[in-house]
Amino acid sequence: MKKLSWLLMIVFGVAMFTSCVDPTPATISFEKETWAIDLNNPDAEMLNGTVAHATDNLSSVEFIVTYDDGTTETAKVVETFETPTTYSFSFKASDLEIKEGANLVTVTATTINQITSSNSISIDITPLALTFEWKREGSAAGVGLEQFGLAWTGNVREIMCAIKPIPDSGNKLAELAATDWALGETEVLAAIDAAEALDYYKKISAEVPGAYDNVIGTKVGDTYFVMHITNCTIEVDATIGSIITITGEYKSFTVGTAK
Repeated sequence: MKKLSWLLMIVFGVAMFTSCVDPTPATISFEKETWAIDLNNPDAEMLNGTVAHATDNLSSVEFIVTYDDGTTETAKVVETFETPTTYSFSFKASDLEIKEGANLVTVTATTINQITSSNSISIDITPLALTFEWKREGSAAGVGLEQFGLAWTGNVREIMCAIKPIPDSGNKLAELAATDWALGETEVLAAIDAAEALDYYKKISAEVPGAYDNVIGTKVGDTYFVMHITNCTIEVDATIGSIITITGEYKSFTVGTAK
């Protein structure tokens, strides 16, 4: 009889303990719907949000990064909280070591009762800027432009450089505002799509060297290029003639994937 009483007490105790466990998961909220990251300035844009539970203490909060190829990486695990039921976070891209190709951050929270919940935020990445050099020696065609869908086969009355889309390629060339260089992927692609298609770009002198702050964009198939032209040098060779070198930085975006 005593054994039966003890058994009933154990069963009743387990039932009471189970009924006291709050099955409600923690809520995870973000300040913005999309995290815009410029890898050229990874300390600027912040990922802000809150993890909270009405009654239960938090046990852990994980930040997991997903990349374009489907691989994942645990960027951060937090297990100590100043306020047991609430955790506010604010991270820079450099804090989570976000790299090119990342497209999603998933936050997973676990309460002290091992109830888990997750929420994800997409990443809009502006890739690292790379350098370019376009050079034209005398009457020869310019080199270094083909990857951007462009050609440089002549100048306009030898006064301005005449840069154009590769003939019969269907590539689009557009002039952008200088401030468009700082735009993220979504905005800059929209700017190129909305801009007037040019037959020629003729804003770089073929006679006078100098510094520039000009931005142009191209669309080559599914890939967009944004080019920030910063300098033009001109040398004169007794045999070749003028040697014009245009330099700057560029970023490229393949639709849906930053490159």
